[in-house]
Amino acid sequence: MAYSLDLRIRAIELLNSNEPIVEVSDLLGVSLSSLYRWKKRNNSETLKPLYPKSRGAYKLDEQAMIDYISSNPDAYQHEIASAMGVTKSAIQWSFKRLGITRKKRHHNTKNVMKSGAQPMKTR
Repeated sequence: MAYSLDLRIRAIELLNSNEPIVEVSDLLGVSLSSLYRWKKRNNSETLKPLYPKSRGAYKLDEQAMIDYISSNPDAYQHEIASAMGVTKSAIQWSFKRLGITRKKRHHNTKNVMKSGAQPMKTR
């Protein structure tokens, strides 16, 4: 997990005010290696965290997959995968990344009494 930007800025401010790096580490609960890395990065680039990075699909054209699904709404994942030229798990992960669910809606059925059965009498 990445540290927040305001914590990084506070650590650099403390280091610039000639506080010992060990005391800053103990005070903020940040490792020494992170403080050295932030101090080095502060001189050349911004302190914003470099991760988590959002990755998109690189084997699968997601827009083409969405178009295929809209034209074939009843297609199974393995059918979509063979049409797109990828594996079923690639389709599964792209569904998860895009927030697409493939749950089917169950139709309610009425309870039908068996033929010849008599309804219960209430008292």
